[in-house]
Amino acid sequence: MSELDQWIDLHLKGEAEECFRFECGSGVVTVSTCPDRLTPYGGVAAWSHYLEKLGVVKDLAQRFPGTRTSPNATPVGDILQAFMFNCLMGGRRFAHARRLQDDRAVAVVLGMKKDRLCGEDAFTRLCAKVPKPQARSWLAFSERDLYAALPSAFIADWDSTVNTRYGRQEDVAIGYNPHKPGRGSHHPLLCVVAGTRLALHMEWRPGNTVSASNWIEAMEKIWSHPDVSERLKMNRGDIGFSQEKILAWHEQPNVLRPHNPKNGS
Repeated sequence: MSELDQWIDLHLKGEAEECFRFECGSGVVTVSTCPDRLTPYGGVAAWSHYLEKLGVVKDLAQRFPGTRTSPNATPVGDILQAFMFNCLMGGRRFAHARRLQDDRAVAVVLGMKKDRLCGEDAFTRLCAKVPKPQARSWLAFSERDLYAALPSAFIADWDSTVNTRYGRQEDVAIGYNPHKPGRGSHHPLLCVVAGTRLALHMEWRPGNTVSASNWIEAMEKIWSHPDVSERLKMNRGDIGFSQEKILAWHEQPNVLRPHNPKNGS
């Protein structure tokens, strides 16, 4: 006897054949049963295909710098997959992973070993004991494909944004917050390649910083990559980045800056 036959035997005679009929405002609607796993996130198939072709999750999982001793620990690749898909579906907090945790169809498509997406605690536990310098090096190595996709000549657009935070989180501070005045926030600095959807860099900062804070540190990190120093032609930002230190950085005669990119406004 198949699994479907066993399932039908549990229901009233004729229920599985005619299913359920509802008289709705638009007329009669028939709802039928299905033994398959269903999900509203059908696009996960295309996302999983993209990740398999790119190989970034496997690469990160193989080079994870932390030590994992528990035999029941969720595989690193599964945790990364769940975290990335949560972000893709608009998750702004670790807790938003709960919306997807019990969607077994998503877990099957993504190839989860435990046939279930991990909870939000798995994300923080994964990197809790990894020193920040090692974590940066771990992620930076996998960014090589991003840098390889850069145009031969490009403009770097710089901007900042405000992320409101609730509860106690590292580096949360009260600063300029047009969405929730007086609420703690982060004020990340972003660098995007103009005309593309490539986010070249993001610098995490407390909420009480200004737009240009840590710009030189962020630029030095980007400029250290050979593909950037050969292709970056201009830095562009609003008036908040027109500070003396930033302008002076562009004017320095330095062998590391053969193209001396100019600051735009």
